Amino acid sequence: MLHGATEGVRTGMEFFRSVAFNTLPSVVFGKNEQPEGQGAPVLVIQGFGLHDFTTWTMRRHLDGLGHDSYDPDIGFNLGVRGHLLDRMESRLEEIAERNAGRKVSIIGHSLGGIQGLLLSYRHPDLVERLITMGSPFGDAQRKGGTNRLIYGAYEFLNPNDDNLVGELAEHMSGGRPHAAVTSIYSFSDGVIAPDAAVNPWGDAGEHRAENIEVVGSHCGMIVNLDIWTILGDRLSTPHENWRPFKDEIKAQDPEMAAALVPART
Repeated sequence: MLHGATEGVRTGMEFFRSVAFNTLPSVVFGKNEQPEGQGAPVLVIQGFGLHDFTTWTMRRHLDGLGHDSYDPDIGFNLGVRGHLLDRMESRLEEIAERNAGRKVSIIGHSLGGIQGLLLSYRHPDLVERLITMGSPFGDAQRKGGTNRLIYGAYEFLNPNDDNLVGELAEHMSGGRPHAAVTSIYSFSDGVIAPDAAVNPWGDAGEHRAENIEVVGSHCGMIVNLDIWTILGDRLSTPHENWRPFKDEIKAQDPEMAAALVPART
């Protein structure tokens, strides 16, 4: 209840931090502090109730790292609806075509991560990696784990989503998608329970699957600088040479690893 009640304040603080220490300096000086990426195409899907524009600062940051980021071009994300998924699938195919057939990385916030998961199953030939942020895997497995007020609004807008949720649950029961899966979660998330925001394959220690804990709010994940650092590392790691983030970051910068990864993990 405390985390839920303070979501707005904490999100505002995270937004201010990202603008003050990343977006504004990059606009003024035209550069980022992190190394450039490999020009990977990235589809960024916003969470439930949010508009394409809400991920603009994150996408601008990713572009600054050398990637080519895209929004799903759906306007407001109002749920796991057939026409929205059709548009996302068309967008995914369009992005791959624009990038000479290269596989696309998907970053999904909250519900956007679950939609990205479904796209990963449906189009294994188009998706290289999936990164979720506070995404309700628990609901995708019919186990719950979402704030009841938020889930009530979702149910009201999506009364007929059983077929799509059932499709996703069936996919998940057969194993993880071909894409590498990184799930970012927070114990101070005021919307999604942390246990519900981790992917089951990372918990089981499967290759190319991991769960990473951060400190922050749920809504603020799209502007959380620590998460942006994780995204930059994950997107710049070649799929064929994948290794867990904690191993990767410890090898590069032990002090940063200690700062980013809470002692609980």
